Amino acid sequence: MTNLSKSDEIVMEMEWNGFNPVKRFGTHWDRTLESNRDMWMGIEQPIYTSYSKEDPRWTGTGWIENPAEKMIFRISPFGGNSVREQVPVMSFWEEGNSARELGIFVYDFNRWNDRQYGIWQPTPDLSVYFRFQNHKLFFTYPLISGTRSTAVSLFPVNDGEKRVAEFNDKLSSLLEHNVYMQNGSLHHKNDPKDLYYRYSQILMMRYALLSLDRIKDWQLMYPEDARRPENPFKSRSASSAENFYKKMLTSAMSYYPVGLNCYPGVHSIEHRILYSEFVEDYLRYYKVLTESQRQTVEALFILGGYVNMLEAMNPIRHSLAGTANMAADGWCIPLQISFLFPDHPMAKEWADFYEKELELNGLFYTRPDVKQYESFGGRWVESLGIYNWAFLRPVTHSNIAGEMYDGKNRFASRYMASRGRWMVDMLTAPVYIHWNKKLVPDFYPKGWNPGDSLTRPEFARCYPPHGAHSKGFLVPTYMPYLQLAEWMENYDPLLSEHLFWLSSAGDEVEKKKTDTDWNAPYLNMHPIKRTGTNPHLKSTKYTGHGIVLRAGVDTPEELSIHLNQVDKGPNYRWGNQGEGNTGGLYFYAQGQVFTGHENEIAGDHVVNNLDGLTNFGVMKDGEFRTIGMNELKAPLYDFGVAQFAELLSDGENDKYVWPEYLSRSVMLAGTDYFILFDEVGTNWRASTRFSWFNVNGKEFPKIIFLSSYGRKGGWMAARTENSSGFYRDSFESLLTLVTHKKKEVNVEGGKYAIAPILKDSDIAEFIPSGSSSLPQGVFHISTGKSSDIVFRDRSEISYVSETETFEGKAGLIRRFGADSLILAMFKGSHIAADGLGVRLESKGRAAIALTRNFRKELNGTLKTEVDTELELSGLFPGGTLYIDGIRYGSTVSGSDMRIHLSKGEYTLEYTEEAATPMSSRIIRTEYEKNRVKLFVESPTCRSVRIELSYDGGKTWKIKGKTSKGIYFLPNEKEGKIHVRAVSCNGNKCARYAPEYPIYFTAEPPHYPEGLWLKLNERQVELDWGTVLGVQEYRLYRRKQGDENFEMIYRGKENTYTDTNVPGIQKAYVLPGSLDNKEQNRMGLVVYEYAVTAVNGRGESRMSPVENTDPASWRNWYPDTELKFKRQSAFWMPPYTPAEKSPERYYPD
Repeated sequence: MTNLSKSDEIVMEMEWNGFNPVKRFGTHWDRTLESNRDMWMGIEQPIYTSYSKEDPRWTGTGWIENPAEKMIFRISPFGGNSVREQVPVMSFWEEGNSARELGIFVYDFNRWNDRQYGIWQPTPDLSVYFRFQNHKLFFTYPLISGTRSTAVSLFPVNDGEKRVAEFNDKLSSLLEHNVYMQNGSLHHKNDPKDLYYRYSQILMMRYALLSLDRIKDWQLMYPEDARRPENPFKSRSASSAENFYKKMLTSAMSYYPVGLNCYPGVHSIEHRILYSEFVEDYLRYYKVLTESQRQTVEALFILGGYVNMLEAMNPIRHSLAGTANMAADGWCIPLQISFLFPDHPMAKEWADFYEKELELNGLFYTRPDVKQYESFGGRWVESLGIYNWAFLRPVTHSNIAGEMYDGKNRFASRYMASRGRWMVDMLTAPVYIHWNKKLVPDFYPKGWNPGDSLTRPEFARCYPPHGAHSKGFLVPTYMPYLQLAEWMENYDPLLSEHLFWLSSAGDEVEKKKTDTDWNAPYLNMHPIKRTGTNPHLKSTKYTGHGIVLRAGVDTPEELSIHLNQVDKGPNYRWGNQGEGNTGGLYFYAQGQVFTGHENEIAGDHVVNNLDGLTNFGVMKDGEFRTIGMNELKAPLYDFGVAQFAELLSDGENDKYVWPEYLSRSVMLAGTDYFILFDEVGTNWRASTRFSWFNVNGKEFPKIIFLSSYGRKGGWMAARTENSSGFYRDSFESLLTLVTHKKKEVNVEGGKYAIAPILKDSDIAEFIPSGSSSLPQGVFHISTGKSSDIVFRDRSEISYVSETETFEGKAGLIRRFGADSLILAMFKGSHIAADGLGVRLESKGRAAIALTRNFRKELNGTLKTEVDTELELSGLFPGGTLYIDGIRYGSTVSGSDMRIHLSKGEYTLEYTEEAATPMSSRIIRTEYEKNRVKLFVESPTCRSVRIELSYDGGKTWKIKGKTSKGIYFLPNEKEGKIHVRAVSCNGNKCARYAPEYPIYFTAEPPHYPEGLWLKLNERQVELDWGTVLGVQEYRLYRRKQGDENFEMIYRGKENTYTDTNVPGIQKAYVLPGSLDNKEQNRMGLVVYEYAVTAVNGRGESRMSPVENTDPASWRNWYPDTELKFKRQSAFWMPPYTPAEKSPERYYPD
């Protein structure tokens, strides 16, 4: 169909006259069993579903079926995660003598194309629907642009049931002869007597999915004399060759004829045993199996390679399969088969299929950069608690298998690099990783106290326990983290260095003692020796994940605050409550963990919002609601001395919590404390709840409630098996001080009212003294080092004293004795103290932080979204203002000045001396024969000091200076050093200089990895990764079949477009050789490309060859816009109401 849309509401209907069905069956769905204890559902028996709060919303917000209007079941080729109401086959049947059965199933899965490329599963627009009205059965076929293929079957009920029983008898016979031992007891696959399904499902498998027309072209035999790899694995605890053989015969591959991705049937996740047991067992035992046994086992393996490329098992051609980690258990299998049987004619195609799956999963399941929000991309669809790692488990195992198959690293891609940066930036501050799970405090290392060094081995960076199966305490960096570091080395080498720096090798995720140790062959190929390079982590925000605030990085004072903001779009297991625990907070400081919870509280438990979590909620529609799923539209202000981050509820499109709850913000004062502000929007008596939890035996921070006295009787203490915490109910907006420095930080001018049921002097309400004249939202804080004034309120604060002024909603004044003054204004127009004043005139958001030292000099940062007027007062005469290191105007003769600034972020300095230069950095290096050429980017400085470190950046030695942007470093003995470029202007040097790794070796470079092709008519776009120290890249091309390559490009760029190439064709509509057997390849010329890296030590080997075959999986792309789609299948009707659905894409 063409030129028809859903809005046209055109359908074709089949009315089945003379057919009187009383039963129906689509799948083993738990909802059908709840509705009817009989295994077969009555055709008029309605199904009810509940709203589990889970995202994806498998059953919407709860459905009540009316079969006379529309049955809940619909025909669709694939159901993400499992089939539920969207089934590939449906049966209806009569009862009594001469009863007949009517079935419908998807016939050609490759032809089911709604031209929307659904994410997770196809959209419902092409689905065939059913109703049973006035004793008649109707099939409804919506007519929209696209293609659909179904088959209808009709047969006597007795005949169908007889065929099913015969088929089950065959399965039973297979099981009876192949019971195997596991953990000392007998096991076998589910007894077929427990499986119930209808004959139409067998017909679908026989005539559609596994038809003879299809499988006659599958080569299931592997010659005895063909190559097989040596066993690279350490011996796992397996019993015998006989056990292996029997387990193979009762594995998922033997059950393919029952069904694919339907119940009963085989799902992608059931292939997990192949890489966790079978691959290793085959290599250990195939030589001792009989010839017949070996051929049978090999046929089952190879069958798995073919089946896992089918659209019914792992959709990729017209939609992309979810759930990502479970789908990967299936689509990773073909590359495992390539490793086992490298001479199979499909081996390369199976490897290419894996690589295309990896690329498209990266594209459609990795959140992108959103420049408008200044948020980075890289957040994976699945939560960091476990499922990020559950996806990486099969794909890393298969990448290792692929390296052993043909030496190619298939992880080298832009999406894996983006994901790697996310995994770096989400790490916590270093924390003591022990948790004794007892109701007593942990014993820290002997002699260690908070504030001491965090470099000891007992301290590590981890991840917050956000998401399902996270254990509630800390999530470690599992082994794939380090494997990713290795595989990025010759694609994004600085990312590789940063990954290596931040963590050591971890364990395999959820690894059992009986599982194959894939780390053994990995380490044989990649002995981990690198120590990495310090990324000097900074505050950041990530699309669809949230904000991380950091202070005191790489010092004993280091802290990190993780503020969650999951947004709408494809998500998996980020937490059922609180819309993915949106607004939830995790806090780590000085080596200590101050937040935690029960294992599944931020995961799979279906509980009330805020239960067992550190968060805040406002009462709406009978429940406390967190900030909800929103975009990160508010700017992040990281000014060093003070920071500000804010989550805004979406009042324009989704009234989940708006207008009751407007925003949640964090204002961070150095490394001392932070101010939480939860702003409500109603005018009267908004009921609110504040919650804070930690694992048992861990301390709470000091928490002082500065505003909104708690409701009488509104304190509640709570404890679970592994966590404890409290709730505080109140009204209206809430201002809260949180600090880990319990003794040093105090609120002045009043007293603390200790929470009566907590008996914890560190959790209290602040009661101002009767003599206090401070307006609402103004508080005096002492830290032992400073005397501060905090300004934060939902309304404009107008505060004037003898020495301070503030007009706005969010700001901070900090005095460090007579030597230093800090003014920070995040929402406001005027702030002043001790003679120094700052005014901002702006029609948009603008913020500033300034520090004045004992010489009355100023330095700071201003960030604005629009044109802004900045007015400074109280300046000493004779000074000069520098903006980004460049002199602004002339010397100031008076004490005031006014500056116009356009949109941007600026470094400000006022001094009578030379300016502190902006930071320089080394942007790349070239390894020449006897020296290293450094390329230095220095925005405002003519003189740059080159410094070297031989201990990973702990100490530095001056090597020389440069003023021309280039410095030549003589070769040293073989090994690694770090170099940095320090901007200097007289005695003033830049405050920060990132280090850069240098490797001294006589060896030529490695080739760049990740060579990527995009085909157009007579044209090929290519790009590839980066290699440290490269002088140039060389791109080579030849016609397929020719022996020699010709060089077609040499240069420093990582991209090239090969134009006017005769014989090049665009990729075919469908990928792979099996779906393109009838293609006319007349006039087609296939070219092969390879790339090398060159430096003064020689030219690298050629990269693995890529070709332009239009049938290749590597060159194919689906017919859809190749950008991240927020409207995945479960973020549109019927799962999410249209008014709650997000925009299709993020803003460009």
